[in-house]
Amino acid sequence: MTKPATDMAGCGCHVHMGLVNRRGKKNVFQSRGEPSKVMLQFTQGILDHAMAVTALGCPTINCYHRLKPHTFAPSNVSWGEEDRTAMVRLIGVGTPQSHIEMRAAAGMSNPYLSAAVVLAAGLLGIKGRRRPQPVSDGPSEEDTGFDKLPQNLDDAIDGLQADRAICKMLGGDFVHVFTTVKRNEIARFRDHVTDWERNEYLELY
Repeated sequence: MTKPATDMAGCGCHVHMGLVNRRGKKNVFQSRGEPSKVMLQFTQGILDHAMAVTALGCPTINCYHRLKPHTFAPSNVSWGEEDRTAMVRLIGVGTPQSHIEMRAAAGMSNPYLSAAVVLAAGLLGIKGRRRPQPVSDGPSEEDTGFDKLPQNLDDAIDGLQADRAICKMLGGDFVHVFTTVKRNEIARFRDHVTDWERNEYLELY
């Protein structure tokens, strides 16, 4: 369970990913002292498709309690070098170990699906030769200029279904099954009377 207690930080399932070329097996994220152009394009692809990435990386209603500032989890669509508050953290820039870490995925995620959507989004960024959005001077979670990550499963699923490029990459049948199951889960949650509601309203009103 991603966040089993209100007063505790949630559990994450961070996705670390590098990219090598097919011929020389060279790390295409490596550059001299700075992120390579491919690394920045890959990163921006993830940010461009943040809603879909979050839908698969945070697949339960409980996951969204984690995506808050100051909880060791990202809360907005951001990137940064060695920034542990950003959605995408660039690690080992300029070294043979250069790679990205997508930090929004939750402990309840399926790591295979999280990796698949990160790869799909990153490749779309490379294909589109996407330029990176501005990076924050300080911790990304303190910057109010970035778009917020979805705060509930409903919005994330809407974002996934609206993202035609990602749906095509992942396959229409898969997206249909995944979103149908999740919409059913949301409906069952809405029909359920929680302990919080009983504690808040039963005797008071």
